[in-house]
Amino acid sequence: MIIKNSFLYLPVAILFVNIFAYEKDEFYCKTNEQKGFSICRRCPKLDGNCEEPEPNQSCHCDNIAIYDKNSKNYTGGSDCLTYDEGKPFCYINEASTCNDKQFSDRANIARMELWHSSEVYYSEEACLPKNKNNNKEILDIGNEEVLKGIKITSDHLMVASEILQFKFNNEKTFSDPDYVPGYIECKTQCTLREGNCGAWSFDAVTETCYLHNVDACCGQRGKQEEELAFISGYNCPCCWSTRNECPCDLKERLECSSDATVHTAGKAKKGKYTEDTGKLISYEGRPPNRDSCKCNSVYIKSKKRWNCFKPPCKNGCPNPNRCRG
Repeated sequence: MIIKNSFLYLPVAILFVNIFAYEKDEFYCKTNEQKGFSICRRCPKLDGNCEEPEPNQSCHCDNIAIYDKNSKNYTGGSDCLTYDEGKPFCYINEASTCNDKQFSDRANIARMELWHSSEVYYSEEACLPKNKNNNKEILDIGNEEVLKGIKITSDHLMVASEILQFKFNNEKTFSDPDYVPGYIECKTQCTLREGNCGAWSFDAVTETCYLHNVDACCGQRGKQEEELAFISGYNCPCCWSTRNECPCDLKERLECSSDATVHTAGKAKKGKYTEDTGKLISYEGRPPNRDSCKCNSVYIKSKKRWNCFKPPCKNGCPNPNRCRG
């Protein structure tokens, strides 16, 4: 992030201009279910003045979501999937250019301790189709669950001085009941390493799984390279950034856990990494929180591309429109 300060001297006044320049995909994010928020900002600290819109920037959502205990979901996010009286809305900054902005009582409850320096408003205008492209850029906040054709290049989990990697002895085929693709097994091994694993990468040609420590959550875009046969994803439930350092320290990243976690390999304490055993962590049944109807990504080696195929209905998918057979 670059901070530019300039002064314009006039006969009767001094005009101070403070302009924050950042890359389009630069975001610093924190999620705290206990405090009830999930927020991504353009700067890593609350004292950074990055919540005001850029010059000539039109109405848009602002990556602020508030946790709803009843539905157990985050609401008011920039995806505009939250409705009030049949109309979608999202949360916005106090300085937003949206003409219909209204103060949000719910988002400004003091106990939430939002990771936000100004009051929060809401808008239906920000979710109108004409503002769709504005929100698309805002949604590029990283921490993707799955990235096809992307390899994560650094911050590997280590066993002694060796990079931790696995190969799964899966003799089942795509049509067999309970078939689990190798990349899903890789993702699951990362998820099961609560507080230790921040990302995973799977080589579909060699069928090798690589796991990465929680530093991979920080500066995500700078630690990726295009590699067609790879598929990767992140496991950063509390704190991450797309560029530069995270808006939290190592201790916070290590002690963070996800609701998806069902087993731990030994939670790290006091801001220090724990030694990985280098062994596969076992679990019962299908991978935890795996959508049985979600299509399986398969790398077609002969065509050098990824395709997504519906799973067999006998694998437990109750929706015939999302499965085959």
